[in-house]
Amino acid sequence: MRKRLLAIVAMPFLLCALLAGCAAPSAPEPGEDYSSAFIGTWDLVSFEGSEDVPLADEEIAFMRVNGKVMRLTLSEDGSWRLCFTDAENEAGGVWDASSATSCVLTTDGDAIDALLDPATGRLTLASGPTTMAFMRSY
Repeated sequence: MRKRLLAIVAMPFLLCALLAGCAAPSAPEPGEDYSSAFIGTWDLVSFEGSEDVPLADEEIAFMRVNGKVMRLTLSEDGSWRLCFTDAENEAGGVWDASSATSCVLTTDGDAIDALLDPATGRLTLASGPTTMAFMRSY
């Protein structure tokens, strides 16, 4: 239980570390708008690679059952927000779809690629050793 509490408390700080990584954004094709594949709310389903606070699938499921969900929202206006349902810490910035399966989230001049797997519906953000996967929230 103590490990779960530590994981829940440390999550916002891990998000900041994830979003601090830099990745060069891909240029979208002229005239193409791929944003509809990404717009909406996404719930965290997998978190891997953190040595400090690893989150197993069971811990994420436990958090969801107890109403504690990490959500990524990609808005139509090109803004994004990543927050934990009961935490005041959140990250945000702007995003742009560069293809039907990838978009770039940018905050404070740093960018991170997000890849959408059409077969599974998972949206995956990876930076360094940390990988977060999201599924669309309905």
